[in-house]
Amino acid sequence: MHSAIKKIGIGLSIFTLLSSTALAAEKSLNEVVFTIGQAKYQVGDTIKDIDIAPYIKNGRTMLPVRYVGEVIGVASKDITWDGASKTVTIFKENSIIQMSIGNNTLIKDGQRIIMDVAPEIVNGRTMLPVSYIAKALDIEIKWNSIARTVTVLTENNLVEQKEEKVTWDYNYDQLLEKALKSSKDLKKAEMLVEKAEELEDDATDKFKRTNTIPREMTSDPDVAGKKHLVYRNLKAQRFALEKAEKDVETMKEKIAYDLKNAYYDVLKSENNKKLAELGLEIKREMMRHTNLRYEQNMASEYEKNKAKREYEEAKKKYEMSQKALDMAYEALNYLVGLNPDERYTLEGQIVFDQIPEVDLDIDSHIPTMINKSPQIWALEKKIDLAQLGLDLFVFNYDGDYEATKIDRKTLDIDLSNLKQAYEENLRKLHTGLETLKKQYESTKIALEKAEDDLNVVKLNFEVGNAIELEVKAASFKVEELKKQLDEIVMNYNDKATLYEKPWLAFSSLK
Repeated sequence: MHSAIKKIGIGLSIFTLLSSTALAAEKSLNEVVFTIGQAKYQVGDTIKDIDIAPYIKNGRTMLPVRYVGEVIGVASKDITWDGASKTVTIFKENSIIQMSIGNNTLIKDGQRIIMDVAPEIVNGRTMLPVSYIAKALDIEIKWNSIARTVTVLTENNLVEQKEEKVTWDYNYDQLLEKALKSSKDLKKAEMLVEKAEELEDDATDKFKRTNTIPREMTSDPDVAGKKHLVYRNLKAQRFALEKAEKDVETMKEKIAYDLKNAYYDVLKSENNKKLAELGLEIKREMMRHTNLRYEQNMASEYEKNKAKREYEEAKKKYEMSQKALDMAYEALNYLVGLNPDERYTLEGQIVFDQIPEVDLDIDSHIPTMINKSPQIWALEKKIDLAQLGLDLFVFNYDGDYEATKIDRKTLDIDLSNLKQAYEENLRKLHTGLETLKKQYESTKIALEKAEDDLNVVKLNFEVGNAIELEVKAASFKVEELKKQLDEIVMNYNDKATLYEKPWLAFSSLK
């Protein structure tokens, strides 16, 4: 009896120990919940902001790399970015994971894993498929298809990523949200979708009613003609609805493109003003030195007047740069619905969105873009409708048959011309992108040399072998090359957008 009780006691102790261990293990799990399409996520009972909402691509949840690191317990210092190869490297304990933009291969400790979705850059943020990283690190993930949430369970301590000190008022994404909300053209386009839906419903009802006409009555030309007209109207209204929906998406893309250009114009103008201010400071110092030399009979009156003229020119250049900055702000403010006089600081970090080499194969890229073009799609649909009008021509209603045939043929010419315009524009953009890449590399080399020269001048200044004006002149050269580098990146990004969405260059075409 005592032996049995003892065994039961031991069993209960073991059960209690195992239960406690299991509970402890369960309690040690960190639960992080992301909701698709929401710019917030939950850690326990705490709600936090995320700068880009998670989204689904090819059935996989995409998260910004920073938040992937946070949930798997990796500090920001253990996540590196190689801009040249566009590769993210994550160091986690004894594991190394690498993923490259546009490449669907994940490398863990030298072993390759093929993914069905590749990392990508969205609005300057590197987005990664979190499920593959979690699987590589044996981290559990749960998907709730009803709530559209992804829950990450990890025993690792969450690493609170160090927040960067925000020194700006708006970034591009925040202003894009404002621009979309304030666009009257977008509101009008969305209203036209509602109108097209009403007309399509009405056309569908009319078509259903004509189908109730007895078959023996369709031998009457008037009845048959009416049925043809109703059917053609239905096809036309369905096309109009689909086109209206595509127009909304194209308009959103165009707003985003125009906003980025306006955003870049402000940054360029700020750089120009900064450089003009530094140039003015140098010319002021040179004029002061020349005046001192003139007073000591070491400089001629011509040199004195020349220094003054150069200072006045630099002053005008600075004033013009201020006006240009004001104009750039006004243009941006109109786009986003702010007061024209409002001034604020923009996030100045510009991401070099280099196009993957696979997309730079121009001969395969051209047909791909032609197939994606909403304008070419619309024109092809118009041709289909025009052909339907010929096939179901109603002579006592449609007018001149031969004239209608000519109209149909002219649409083929329009389509051919539009495709040719696409091809010519894409080839020009391709050449421009290649040229800008070379300019970027050469300017980077020039900047590195200028920075080395500046360091040498600073050392000479410290030992008394150079004057402060020489330091400022060397600094001016560095800032000038930095400005050039930024402008090359902005110009490249502009062309890259048009290269990947060429219809934005043809947005006025209907």
